Amino acid sequence: MHDRIKSFGIRNRILIFAILVAFVPTSGMGWVFHNYTKELLKKKAKLELHHLINQAQQQAGLWFRETSLNIQIFSNSFMVSENLDHFVKAKQRSDSDAAKELAIAIAALSGYIEVLQTQFNGYESIHVFDDKGNLVVKSPAFSNTKVADTFPGKWQERLMHEHILFKELYSDIGHYETKMMIAAPIFSNKRELIGVLAVELGIEQLIDVITSALRTQSILLSLVNRDGVTLFPKAAAPDSNRALHTLSKECSTYINAHGTKVIGIYSPLSHFPWGIVIEKQYDQVFAKILELKNLTLSMRSACLITGTSLLTDTSFLADAY
Repeated sequence: MHDRIKSFGIRNRILIFAILVAFVPTSGMGWVFHNYTKELLKKKAKLELHHLINQAQQQAGLWFRETSLNIQIFSNSFMVSENLDHFVKAKQRSDSDAAKELAIAIAALSGYIEVLQTQFNGYESIHVFDDKGNLVVKSPAFSNTKVADTFPGKWQERLMHEHILFKELYSDIGHYETKMMIAAPIFSNKRELIGVLAVELGIEQLIDVITSALRTQSILLSLVNRDGVTLFPKAAAPDSNRALHTLSKECSTYINAHGTKVIGIYSPLSHFPWGIVIEKQYDQVFAKILELKNLTLSMRSACLITGTSLLTDTSFLADAY
């Protein structure tokens, strides 16, 4: 009887040792490979996000420069400068011909900006202001906006120095509008500031330029202001990126506004008072890791089942002996 128990104990010890020899190295190597692959995929995701954010910045900057240049070209057109100069001079007179000259100048300016808006569908509205900031003409013509309402402060000095003004627009109820206004100075033949040409645009144009340049369906793109409020997409929660926007050029893992775990990166956009957030789904980035994890768990379960089966069979044989 003593020999049976001793023989049974030796067998169990040998089997347990054999199972551990097979189980421990496999688990250890699987864990090492898991961590190594995870770090590798994380670095790859970071490089991709940095590359995408750089592309987005380049395209946004290029779009801003091209749009600003077009507006400056339009403001320098003789159709604008000469007719606005006639308007300003006629407005200072009180003779019988002044009213007629005012009407002719307004008609010429209105016709010109209507043609511009027809050719450039992205221009939601075009304004021409005089040197005092008062509205002269607008297309469509249903506003009484003043330059000071959009560009408070010393806008004349800023225009003379910067030659371009940019402003994000707000709605009447205090919410952030998905619009912007870009303005360029209008000079007379003597290089005197006689007015402003301002164009109102939607930020959807900027988003379209960025997304078409990135050309990938595997990312989530957001536009946020400096306070972290999401401007695009509109369905996003207002404070969804408030924590992320405080980071600069650093990837973070977090739960986004849609309740999805993502790896994201934030970066401010040059020329704009906004920043851009690019995200990739966490499960998508680490899909191979999740497969490996499931495979490792399957191997562990198989080892445990096999070991339990062997111990049961050995116990049965020992009892039979």
